[in-house]
Amino acid sequence: MLLVAAALVSTVGLSIFAFSVAHIVSLPQARLSDSVKNGIHSVIPHLPQRRKTLQQFLRSRTRRQLLDEISREKLRTRSIVQTATPSTSLVAAFYAPWQPASLRSLRANAGHITHLFPAWVHVNTDGETIDLGDWNPKLMPATSDVLDIAESHQLSVIPVINNAQGGQFDGQRLHILLNDEKLQSHLINDLKVWLERNSFEGVNIDFENLAPEDYQKLPAFIEKVRDDFDGSNLLITADLEVRNTGLDWQRVAEACDFVILMAYDEHSLLSPSGPISSIGWYRDAIDRALQTIPRSKLVVGLANYAYDWTDGVQRAVPLSYQAALLTAHDSYSSESEVVDFDQDSLNPTFNYTDPAGTGHEVWMLDGVTVANQWRVAQQYRVRGAALWVLGLEDPSVWTVLDKTRLDKPVNPATLQQISFPYDIDFIGQGEILQVDASPKAGLRTLEVDEQTGLFVDEEYVTFPTSFVIRRSGYQPKVIALTIDDGPAEPYTSDMLDELKRLNVKATFFVVGDNAYRYPDDVDRMYREGHEIGNHTFTHPNVGTISPRRAVIELNGTQRAIQSITGHSTILFRAPYNADAEPQTPEEVAPLILASRLGYLTVDEFIDPQDWNLFVSFPNGDVERRTAVDFARDVIQQVHTKGIGNGVLLHDGGGDRSETVKALPLIVNALRKEGYQFVTVSQLLHSTRDQVMPRADKEMLLMHDDRVVFQFMHWADIILEIAFISAIVLG
Repeated sequence: MLLVAAALVSTVGLSIFAFSVAHIVSLPQARLSDSVKNGIHSVIPHLPQRRKTLQQFLRSRTRRQLLDEISREKLRTRSIVQTATPSTSLVAAFYAPWQPASLRSLRANAGHITHLFPAWVHVNTDGETIDLGDWNPKLMPATSDVLDIAESHQLSVIPVINNAQGGQFDGQRLHILLNDEKLQSHLINDLKVWLERNSFEGVNIDFENLAPEDYQKLPAFIEKVRDDFDGSNLLITADLEVRNTGLDWQRVAEACDFVILMAYDEHSLLSPSGPISSIGWYRDAIDRALQTIPRSKLVVGLANYAYDWTDGVQRAVPLSYQAALLTAHDSYSSESEVVDFDQDSLNPTFNYTDPAGTGHEVWMLDGVTVANQWRVAQQYRVRGAALWVLGLEDPSVWTVLDKTRLDKPVNPATLQQISFPYDIDFIGQGEILQVDASPKAGLRTLEVDEQTGLFVDEEYVTFPTSFVIRRSGYQPKVIALTIDDGPAEPYTSDMLDELKRLNVKATFFVVGDNAYRYPDDVDRMYREGHEIGNHTFTHPNVGTISPRRAVIELNGTQRAIQSITGHSTILFRAPYNADAEPQTPEEVAPLILASRLGYLTVDEFIDPQDWNLFVSFPNGDVERRTAVDFARDVIQQVHTKGIGNGVLLHDGGGDRSETVKALPLIVNALRKEGYQFVTVSQLLHSTRDQVMPRADKEMLLMHDDRVVFQFMHWADIILEIAFISAIVLG
């Protein structure tokens, strides 16, 4: 009878609860401050239009002369180094580990390329040692993904070694290296050992911004790399700047298996505004290279990005192609009158004025410029092409740069439709996320010169959009502790005790199933001034379940929070996808759902992975992680990530005793550095009452839910007692 009664209670309770969670919870509109609303949806005002007519374009004498010259080159024999053209085409792409979109682009487009150049190695300031931090899989989880993708597509992985740090090429460290042969031997040996240990194909040497005398010494260094690599089967490649640096291109090419001519940055970050790679400048660069470099060793470097020059500011801002189009889209009411295809350079450009009234000039490269540039390069029968850089490009470049059709003419129709199906763009700073736009295909019309086959005009009819995620909430010297997966005993109570002692308020993202098991913990969270967010009812991956189930998951937890505290919550965090930079459409799906239901999604940049209680070493040893490890990881990420406020910790899902011990270590250390601890609402310049408003409209169902939770809780206890009794009695 006891079992039957318990089962009956559970059945009745679940029926009532099913009705409750199937009813769409109406969240009160949060009264966020105007500054928060403006920060989430800031727009560039519509501005005066700029237009060039086709007639003006065609009247350009310089342009016509250039096209005539290109046409004649098809029939003219040039005085260049003649060698046989390789039978297989090389299509390469550079991977930038600091660019989140780089991995997404690689994942989508690896099938088009043959070689991958990841910028993983940097010469340290001492000029002797190498920095592998951008490669280290322990620090950069994306490295494992890159290697898996490369292996599945049989790509030749050739890591880049450069002298860059923080986005700047540092000539001083190369001056030290190039003037000391012992340092060179040490660095080359370390590099060789690392390349062979990881079974890489070779190395790409990218040393820039050197003193004139150091450019003269660079060929000897590359020759030393060749000699020291002798017998290793490692490829040696190098990148050549087009600007006149005094570097002996012929010597470099002779020491390398092939070289990459960086045919871009005609106008760069520190120069006046202008085209990034005008067609005449580009052609002259190839001409110059082939005077001394065999065509079988010449790979043409093609770029796809934009520069935004601000009036009165010396340094331009680099933009992805996608970000440039988003800026253009927000700047004008008529899309067809925004982007001009410059008549002389055959590079797209546009102007706009920002909200402060300051003028901007943007120049960019896109799929059309790549098609033109490769059309010119084909006439020289060079070895191949290399794209700088994955993640910044117009996706239509892959209709041109494809290993299976690199020797075929470009079909204009493949360039007319533009889409960003795999790209996710981020605007703003912070860990409060909202989906601002969903993917939408764009369209452009093209004009082809029959004589040369070059595209001489493009007009954007509609702009494409990708998922655009707006981030907000970032504040300097501020930390928000966020705690997931509870409540769970004894860890939630222990954390609440520790937070009370430290006088720190946190934000708990509770699992609904746990909330009804430990309602007193949820009630205590609210009474002691903490904030509570929704973490679904059973902790599924929201991106992989049906929309109906996802709604029930969120509603169930909302009901639990309402019934226990009398308040709703508009804060949500998706299980398994807490990072503040979702990488795939699957990771964006919870954001879309949460936004539709009226939630703000709260993610994080700082994650010590306290759920991972053990660390494995290459020799097979396993060591248990401690509170000191967790605290050290948090503090290190606070220092290195720079734009993170939210720290992700856990009070449920396993043994969280070390996380409890880590709390005072984290708080005390960061307080000494001047950091303040706040809640999520404070990141939004709001209050707890605004993110957890009273649930007056839901009171009737709330009272039913409270009864249901109690029934279900006691039913579980009764069932446990019954089963234990049955076992004891045999």
